[in-house]
Amino acid sequence: LRTQILFARSTMLNLLSGDDYPESQTAELNVMYAMRDNIAVLEETLESQYEGNPETVDQLVSDVNELLSIHDRCIQLIRDGKQEEAKTLLYEDAYPLYLRADDTVREITNNSSTAIDRYVKQAHELNEKANMMAIVWGSALLALAVLASTVSVHAITKRNEDIFHNNALFHIISENVDDVFMIYDLLENRVEYISDNVERILGISAESLKNNLWIARAYLDDETFQRLSKGFMEPNIGEIEQYEFIMTDPKTGHEKELCSRRYPITENGRVTKFVFVTSDLTDVN
Repeated sequence: LRTQILFARSTMLNLLSGDDYPESQTAELNVMYAMRDNIAVLEETLESQYEGNPETVDQLVSDVNELLSIHDRCIQLIRDGKQEEAKTLLYEDAYPLYLRADDTVREITNNSSTAIDRYVKQAHELNEKANMMAIVWGSALLALAVLASTVSVHAITKRNEDIFHNNALFHIISENVDDVFMIYDLLENRVEYISDNVERILGISAESLKNNLWIARAYLDDETFQRLSKGFMEPNIGEIEQYEFIMTDPKTGHEKELCSRRYPITENGRVTKFVFVTSDLTDVN
């Protein structure tokens, strides 16, 4: 939804700049109209799945619909040769809505990121109480991770299904928050899943890390590498670990301050997987 808002804003600004490139402007308009077909689905997803303040979603939906109306009015003014009126409408009426909608989207994604972290912790607590329930939670988290897979929901409670089976909401979250999610299979010693935003956050592609996790060695000093390596050993049941460390890009020298939390997933009394949630603390610190 945020991407569509930004694209529409860019398209409107290009229309106001003149008709030097009419074919390009027409192509952008066609894309903008095509993207509108998905807005109703995105709004419905937020209204039915978001667990935060419903008034926040209502405000976002209202702003988006108002922007659609303003865009149509601007386009008609431009076609009528009323460039200045269209420019006034866009800058005075639309721009405040652009800014507020962007802030609202960030509030929703931040709230949802916190909720996911909380549910991961709840999954660990359920491991303590019942191994069978832990398997259910592990399956639910796996369903979230692979995104496009079709999983049976008969073994998952309705509440967990609403949270983890929402592919559209997770796409929004992974594109906007500074948390990387990874599932590591202890039995097969491999990365089972890593969220696509890892390249934006850590500077290493998801495919590279899935093929060879230790490619990150070049970004760590010796002490940090040794300390993090121990995090992939099988722990005692119920052991949650947190690591704070610095990654340095070997090409640019740019440093990132990171915090990684490791949650064990237990099956039949044995830890078989780790869930890692890694946050970028650089700007915070």
